[in-house]
Amino acid sequence: MRGSGQSSTAIARGQEMTGSAMADTLSPTGSRDRLPAREMHAAAWLVRVGDRSRHDGVVSRPLVASGDGRFLVTLREEGRAPSTLLCREKAVVFEGHLFERSELAERLGLAPSLAPSDAELVVRAYERWGEGLAAHLKGVYSFCLWDSRRARLVAARDRLGIYPLFYCRHAGALFLSPVIDAFAAAPGPGLDVDRGVLAGLLARQHPELEETFYRGVKRVPPGHYLTGDGFRQPRTERYWDLPAVGEGAEWVDEEELYRFGELLDQAVARALDIGPAAIFLSGGLDSVSVAGAAAQRAGLLGQPSPLALSLLFPGTVSEETTQRGVAEMLGLDQRFIPLHEAVGPNGLVSAALRTSATAAAPLQNVWHPAYRTLACDAKAEGRRVILTGGGGDEWLTVSPVIAADYIRSFDLPHLFSYVSAVRRSLHLPTAPLLRNVLWRNGLGKLLRYEKERLVRRHVPGVRTARLRSSLDARLSRLPGWLAPDPAVARTLARRIENRFWQRAAIPSEVGPGGFYFSDRNSSLDHPLLAVDAEEVYSAGREMDVLQFDIYWDADLVEFLNRVPPHLLNSGGRTKGLVRGEVAKRFPGLGFDRQKKLVSRDFFCSLLLDEGGPAWQALEGASALADLGLVEPRSVQEFVSSVLTERDERHVDDVWRLMSLESWVRPRV
Repeated sequence: MRGSGQSSTAIARGQEMTGSAMADTLSPTGSRDRLPAREMHAAAWLVRVGDRSRHDGVVSRPLVASGDGRFLVTLREEGRAPSTLLCREKAVVFEGHLFERSELAERLGLAPSLAPSDAELVVRAYERWGEGLAAHLKGVYSFCLWDSRRARLVAARDRLGIYPLFYCRHAGALFLSPVIDAFAAAPGPGLDVDRGVLAGLLARQHPELEETFYRGVKRVPPGHYLTGDGFRQPRTERYWDLPAVGEGAEWVDEEELYRFGELLDQAVARALDIGPAAIFLSGGLDSVSVAGAAAQRAGLLGQPSPLALSLLFPGTVSEETTQRGVAEMLGLDQRFIPLHEAVGPNGLVSAALRTSATAAAPLQNVWHPAYRTLACDAKAEGRRVILTGGGGDEWLTVSPVIAADYIRSFDLPHLFSYVSAVRRSLHLPTAPLLRNVLWRNGLGKLLRYEKERLVRRHVPGVRTARLRSSLDARLSRLPGWLAPDPAVARTLARRIENRFWQRAAIPSEVGPGGFYFSDRNSSLDHPLLAVDAEEVYSAGREMDVLQFDIYWDADLVEFLNRVPPHLLNSGGRTKGLVRGEVAKRFPGLGFDRQKKLVSRDFFCSLLLDEGGPAWQALEGASALADLGLVEPRSVQEFVSSVLTERDERHVDDVWRLMSLESWVRPRV
C-alpha cells in the first residue's frame, strides 16, 4: 500500500517529491481563502427505498419518485442536481462522468443525435445487461437504479471507487448517498460515531472495507454493486477485479508497450474532456509524465495549457529547480507557493486539524490544507479539473515482495537486477534497503510462508496454540491509555480477535502470479484506499473542482498490472517505463538518474516541531476521553513524552490522536 510519513495508506496520492507523503489532494479548509463567489457545486443527494407510506415527511424537495412510491431521491442541500430519470418502470440517479459516451450509446443502439443523459444511458445499460451493467460502464461515478416491476434496487460505485457510495438501513427502509453527512439530515438513521472503529484505529487497526466511522453506515466497496429491495438485507457483489497473470491474463510483451502511451493519453483526455485543467506538479516522474501528456492533449483540444500548481518545500526535500524547469519547457503558467505560506502562520498540523474538524471522516492526509490553497488558485483561474500523478507509485513500481517470487523460482539474475534498480533509484542507506528487500520481503517472507503451510497441514494443534499465544501478546501490547471504558475495551478486544482469526483462516497457498500479484490485488481492497478516495471526492465536491489521479485510471491500471517487473524497471532503474521518455523530453533536468526523495524524516520533524503547540491548543483529548476511548492523564503523558523526546516511532500515533480528537468534538 501507499507509504508515507504516516502509517495511513490514505495520505499518498502521487506527489513523488515526498515519497508519496506530499499528497495531491484537496482540502475543505485552507490558510488563504481564494475561492471566488460560490458556484453551483454538486448537491448532496439521498435515496430512500422503502414502503410508500413511510415517505411522508422525509424530505421537503423530492427530485425523483418512482411510480410505485418506493424509490425517492431528494437533494439535501443547494447545488447542481445529479442526472436523474424516471421512465416507465425505472428510476435512476447518477453522479459522475461516463467515458466514451458516444461508443456506449452506439453499443446500446442509441443514435448520437439523441444526446442521451448519463441517467438514460444507465437505464438503457440495465435493460441490456441487467444487474451486471456496471461492468460495461467506463467512468468515475456512483448511481442508484430502481426497477419497480421487479421491486429491485441496483446501486454501484466505479471500478476503482473514485466516487463514493454509502448506505444504511432504518425502519424497513434503505438509505443511500455518496455524501455520508446526508444521513444526518434523514429522519431515523442519523449519524453516531462508532467507538469500536475509532478504538481500533488508535490501536493501529484499520477498519474493515465496508465499515465507516459511523454506526450502521456502510460503504459500497470499489468495484462492487449493491442489490436489494429495501426490506431485506442488501448485499454487495464484486463486478470488477484485476486478474493475475496465469488466471485470465497474460504478461505484456515489449511489442505491446506502445499501448502504455496510448492509455496514458486516453486517461488524460478523459479528464480534459470535462474542461480546462491544472496539474499538481512536483519534480517527480509521475506528475511530470502527466504534465507532458496534458500539455500536448490540451493543445490538440484547443484548450489553454494546464496551469502548473507547485509547492515549494524547504531544504533537502525541495524540487524547485526541476519543477520550474518542467513548467518552462512545456510553456505552462505556474503558481509556486512556499509551504509555510500555503498553510498559514500556525503551521501545517494546526491547519490539518481544522480541516479534520469539518471533514466527513477523520483526516487521513495531513498535507490537505497546502494543496487546497493551490487548488483555490486553479478554481479562480476557471480550471475545472486538477490532474495529478497519483497512482504512479503503485502501478509504475515493483513491489519488493517480488523478491520472494524470484527466490522461490531460483531466478537470481532477475533478483539481482531488481535490487540494483532499487539501489539506483531511492535515497536510502544500502544496509536497511537490502534487509527490507532480501530478508523481510524475500527469503524471510518465503520461509515464513513455507513454515505456515507445513505447520497448518501437519500439526494444526501446534499452530492453534502458537496463534493463541501471538494473539495474547498482541492484546498485552495495547497502550495503557487506550480504552479505559470496559465496554470499549471489550469491543476493541473482539475486533482484534476477529481480525486475527480471520487472517489465520486464509488459505496459505499462493495463487497464480505468486506473492507479487497477491500483494497488488489485496491492496485494491484496503479500506484506507477507499477512505482516501472519499476524502478527495469530498474536497473536490465542495470546491466544484474534480481531481483526476491519472495513474488510477482503471484501463491504465489493468494494463500496468500486466507489465512484467523487468519492463517496469527497464533501463536498470525504477519507473523505467516513463523514465526514459521523460529524460528525453526534459534534457538537463537529471530524470535519467533521479532518485526518489523519501520524506519520512521531514514529516516526523514537522510534526514533532508543530505538535506541541497544536496539542496545547486542543487542551488534551477531552472528547475522546468522554467516549471512553482514552484515559486523559495517561494519554497526556504519552503525547508529552513523544514530543519531548522526539520519539519518531510514535509520531503516527500522535497524529491519529490529534486528528480523531479534532474530528470527534463537533460530533459528541
